[in-house]
Amino acid sequence: MSSRISTKPLGLLEMLFKWSYKTYPDILVFHLGMLGELVTGALIELSSIFGGGWILSWIHGGFGAILIVGGLAILMRYLTSKPFRLASDPMIIIDTLFVAVISVSGTFMSLVNLGFMEPAQNPWPLIHVVSVYLWFVISLFGGGAARHAMGLLIWRISGKDSSNIELARNACMKCGECIKVCSKVTKKDYEETPVARIRDLLMNYDLLFESPQSSDVKRIIDETIYGDCRWCKLCTRSCPIAWDKPEMLKELVESLRGLSVNLKIKP
Repeated sequence: MSSRISTKPLGLLEMLFKWSYKTYPDILVFHLGMLGELVTGALIELSSIFGGGWILSWIHGGFGAILIVGGLAILMRYLTSKPFRLASDPMIIIDTLFVAVISVSGTFMSLVNLGFMEPAQNPWPLIHVVSVYLWFVISLFGGGAARHAMGLLIWRISGKDSSNIELARNACMKCGECIKVCSKVTKKDYEETPVARIRDLLMNYDLLFESPQSSDVKRIIDETIYGDCRWCKLCTRSCPIAWDKPEMLKELVESLRGLSVNLKIKP
């Protein structure tokens, strides 16, 4: 099975700086804060050799503040934007909480290193290190920001037209742009749009492999890719990674039907 993509996905830098700046500035702020934290954190570890730890601690703390602002803005959008909420999942709340703990503990570490706080009984280094590794593991295996970052990199390296559904859903920006444009075209509520229902099946694609499939799964397939979906591909054109969701679901369904899975869908 090969999912055909009709538009060119954005490059990583183009997605970070151009697309996010115009569409979702909070994503730009969050990623700039995250990148700054990673780079300055690594440089601080090397400062014992090359020096400059004092100024790096200040810069590291500044990026931590930027990271918190971006994370809170994304969380606020999750709570206020229905398309974004439909495209996202509760893991974004866990990511935000971990980022807050990491940033706050890092800020206190910087204050201790700069002499503004007493170093005696300083728990912040332990809290900082434990929270970083714990967040990475939970985010990676729980489908959070770490898993998305790795999925997006692999998606780009693989040629962007991979038929791997697991990879596609990990690379998904979860921005909700496809749902918004589909709602405008079909005049349906966000959660009732064909692309929202198709995307929900792809994000929970294990339901497609159940035998026999539930009546709800069969109905969604019947009503979307063989019914309401207009195949205008506006969802693909609006998607920063150009994920052709209707085409991928259609090809998956047809491949399963070839394996004699009881789909009972219209030809």
